[in-house]
Amino acid sequence: MISSMAFLILLCHLPSELEADWPTYAADIRRSNETEQALKLPLKAAWRFTSAQAPAPAWPEPVKNLNRLDFDYAPQPVIAEGLVCFGSSSDDAVRALDLKTGEKRWHFITGGPVRFAPQIYEGKAYFGSDDGWVYCVDAGTGELVWKFNAAPIDERFLGNGRMISRWPIRTSVLVDKGV
Repeated sequence: MISSMAFLILLCHLPSELEADWPTYAADIRRSNETEQALKLPLKAAWRFTSAQAPAPAWPEPVKNLNRLDFDYAPQPVIAEGLVCFGSSSDDAVRALDLKTGEKRWHFITGGPVRFAPQIYEGKAYFGSDDGWVYCVDAGTGELVWKFNAAPIDERFLGNGRMISRWPIRTSVLVDKGV
């Protein structure tokens, strides 16, 4: 099992030989969790990323509060366009690492935790945050392209010991055919 503090990119051959991207949570907008690519065994670690902080889940352990979903105990990385991209619920950031080397390419800070995987589509990364905003950043540089306040008003309250939107974005953002 992959630790909530660190994850490995396990590759059986060079990243340049990857046949298919995994640009959103569970591979595609259908959430199929499928790829045509065959693994060549044995797998070996290409690099390792260790976060400075553990994830900060939105809710207590599920056994303590059974009516809550447990979805953010570990980062949900996506792979596309030569990047490994993932959000953080502990430091309110989305990071992009170089797929081949694991080196940081960029990070983008929002006003709240980013609990779900971004989607990379045609050179852009799309994601939501507990600050109530949906973001689009350039996947190559991390520069803001646009952001959209999905809440009726930008109103905050104390949630889990932090200021978050009354309408946090607790879902992935999906782009389908440019929409």
